Amino acid sequence: MESGGYRKVDLSGVWGLWVFLTSLTPFPLPPLRRRLLFYDWWKTVSLYTDQTGANVSRTVVIAKEHSDTAYSHGSHLTRLSIQQVISTAVGAAPFPVDHCNEIYLVFTSNDVTVQEFCLAVCGFHYFMFPSMVGHTLPYAWIGNSGKQCPEVCAYPFAIPGYMGSGGPGALVPSNGDVGLDGMISVIAHELAEVATNPLVNAMVCRRGLDCTDGDRRSL
Repeated sequence: MESGGYRKVDLSGVWGLWVFLTSLTPFPLPPLRRRLLFYDWWKTVSLYTDQTGANVSRTVVIAKEHSDTAYSHGSHLTRLSIQQVISTAVGAAPFPVDHCNEIYLVFTSNDVTVQEFCLAVCGFHYFMFPSMVGHTLPYAWIGNSGKQCPEVCAYPFAIPGYMGSGGPGALVPSNGDVGLDGMISVIAHELAEVATNPLVNAMVCRRGLDCTDGDRRSL
């Protein structure tokens, strides 16, 4: 898995993101940290198979990171320009291009706006066009909603106004950052989708979405 952050996101310094991404693959750890691992959840994801009958890999590795603190593609991104961000990262790092074994994750900081962010999506997955990097590469984008719409994309660490004051209050984010802790849930969602449906041509639901996006009744 390749990780390309548009704005600097140091995964080794953000405990929640680092623990989540590195704990999808089982390996010996002290009992205290073992309780924090998510590999049992990823084991369920790995039960899915492709057209050849091969399972989703149980091994998830953070191969490389790349930061673009200069906002080289601007502070507003479209779905197409996110592909350009990845193309720039591939050329600058340089990242190896392995369309069979890599997933690119793009994380944007809380001051970067993205097409449909907070209105229709908190993240999405798709695939790179071959014209960008020479291959069809699966990727996912996840935004930091901390300053833009935490009540939409960082629940339960922020509560939507329509829920009023009668329900349970917001949970305290374990990392002390509503935006980053909200991202972990979206990363899990998108990572599971891109691993099981990398070319967006697997089973879909009545509304044309991945079945993990809502209605699970298949066509």
